[in-house]
Amino acid sequence: MKIKKCNLRIIAMSFLAIIIFCASNAQPDPNRKDIQEAFNDFSKSKHKLYIAKVFDCDENKKLHDFTMLLTPNGFIQFGSNPKVIGREAIESMLIGFNKTFKHLAQHIIKVFKDTDNEIVYSAEATYSFDDGTTLEPIPYMIHLKFDGEVVSEYRIYIDLSPYYKKVSKN
Repeated sequence: MKIKKCNLRIIAMSFLAIIIFCASNAQPDPNRKDIQEAFNDFSKSKHKLYIAKVFDCDENKKLHDFTMLLTPNGFIQFGSNPKVIGREAIESMLIGFNKTFKHLAQHIIKVFKDTDNEIVYSAEATYSFDDGTTLEPIPYMIHLKFDGEVVSEYRIYIDLSPYYKKVSKN
């Protein structure tokens, strides 16, 4: 059976399209090694998938998807800064913040508290920039309060001074 060159191209292009579609629709992986290790003491946690979704949204700049992980009137608060309340305001804030870096990689370190409606964990964030530079990992703590399957209170404790030092130079 002979296959014409044009048919091979169609098959190859179809295969490539399937790969691209699958990659763009990849699901968050709650079995990431760092997530598994951090939840070691909380092996029955229902929050692994939630954290995987947050990391997926953050690392792939899926800002609207991220806001859907919050209650409609939920808030994010960075340290002692004012709360940003509501999905629309949070998405707007994140759009501005995400314009300042090229890529974010996160690594969860340890889960300190994990109950039905609350989780506290430590992690590191590594920011990369358009000029090819990457900051050293910046440690942070997260305190989340859940309202069912979504978060109503999202508190981030991080010293972003190395980040702002880099951003202010550009």
